[in-house]
Amino acid sequence: MHRRMGPGNEELKSFIIPKWSPGCRRISPGDGYLEALVQPNVEPVMIGIDKVVPEGIQTTDGTLHKMDVLVCATGFKVAFKPAFRVINAAGHSVDDDWSHGPNLYMGVSAPRFPNFYTIVGPGATWSNGTLLPSIETTVEYSVKMMRKIQTEGIKAMEVKQEALDDLYAHFDEFHKSTVWQEECRSWFKDGKIKNRIYLWPGSTIHFLKSIKEPRMEDYDIRWRYKNRFAFLGNGDVKATASRDVKGLSTYMRNSGKDTKSQLWLASSLIRLR
Repeated sequence: MHRRMGPGNEELKSFIIPKWSPGCRRISPGDGYLEALVQPNVEPVMIGIDKVVPEGIQTTDGTLHKMDVLVCATGFKVAFKPAFRVINAAGHSVDDDWSHGPNLYMGVSAPRFPNFYTIVGPGATWSNGTLLPSIETTVEYSVKMMRKIQTEGIKAMEVKQEALDDLYAHFDEFHKSTVWQEECRSWFKDGKIKNRIYLWPGSTIHFLKSIKEPRMEDYDIRWRYKNRFAFLGNGDVKATASRDVKGLSTYMRNSGKDTKSQLWLASSLIRLR
């Protein structure tokens, strides 16, 4: 940044060059931005805007900056909370439940909101690797949970708050030594300088392996029927009722490896005999 802005411009450098390490926030700005700020026809204004007036902008020091065009570059807003209202059986919304900060297990399940799943929400992996595999694996995780609900007579599955508390305690311990705990305001920290870091404590591959199979011990399950094994039904399967031979072929193992093993075992038995 010093090199791109060249000699001088000390006030601008003091204002714009961060004191924290690269990576505490997303690295920016892009090529050409810093060079543009030090051009002779550009005047960086480093104090706050008080109000917009017909002639232009008035800054907090009372100065009026006349202009013909005002371009508002507001960036983008990362919303930890869903854009739509989600209300649980107790009548509480996610906004109410997260009034003191995000409360999401593995970036996917929220305590007190059963059968509710998100995709790489707060606490997932955003800045420590590529995001697309995380999205795919999170969708697969959610589908596995839904399939279990559909096929095992489950009314609701709700992640335990104590499981999330333990997970967040691990987050806090892990991030004591990461770059994100430095003095930067970041949306990894819910837009604050000092706050819990809602970012997975490891690499993207670590995240993918960790959510590959749901940890059912972290969930409370409510059954649809009085007996949790009611889903076993009359002991029959669809393939039997429909006389589907292919559907009954789960007893047969036909992979090349298994076939070779069976042949080897059979030949060994023949030799022994």
